[in-house]
Amino acid sequence: MPQYEYACEECEVEFSELLLNKADSEKYLSSHPCPVCSNPAARKMSSFSFGFKGSVRGLSGVHGNSGVHDLDYPSLDKAVARSSEAKWGNFRKQQLKTDKVRQETGSHALTEDSSGNLKPTDSRILDLRAKAINSISKASPISKNK
Repeated sequence: MPQYEYACEECEVEFSELLLNKADSEKYLSSHPCPVCSNPAARKMSSFSFGFKGSVRGLSGVHGNSGVHDLDYPSLDKAVARSSEAKWGNFRKQQLKTDKVRQETGSHALTEDSSGNLKPTDSRILDLRAKAINSISKASPISKNK
């Protein structure tokens, strides 16, 4: 937000005004009524100045510090959104495919073959997995015998 500093020559008061809209900024560009004596106070040159540029080298907004992210980085946002949507789209397709195979076969455990097709995991592999989990859960990480 533009904040302007003014100095009144009549009563020697210095003050600053935050001008929120463009009309006020234009109206009080060179002077502003003094809050003490109401005489016109001249605008001072500030040591701190902050503002957004509208364009750089004739390009509207592109890295021009307009203060609006979508104007400054339009292609980046769109590229990120496209990339994200493509990844989530592939994830959703795979999830639908998996859910369909699970519903058709009645099996939650699925295996993907070399050609990328999903099929229920056979009982031999399920038995091996169950035995491995059972042996791991029975194993003690620290021996109590000393």
